[in-house]
Amino acid sequence: MGIFVCMQKPTKGMLDAANHSGVYTYPVNGQRFPTVQIITVEELLNDKRPHMPNTLLPYFQAQRRYDTGEGNQLSLDL
Repeated sequence: MGIFVCMQKPTKGMLDAANHSGVYTYPVNGQRFPTVQIITVEELLNDKRPHMPNTLLPYFQAQRRYDTGEGNQLSLDL
């Protein structure tokens, strides 16, 4: 995926190229996103954002394990 940020309104050729660049299917939920998107600086300043997949990964953070002091840890004999 790519975002092209431009200072002025994109030309018809730029829009055609972006529209024919294909789509990306997000594997987590199957949602489809344009491969190339064009947005102007003015649109960004007016709070418009590109259509992007969620940046949160669908994984759970592992829980920290603490030593219980039971001596179950192996040691290396060096």
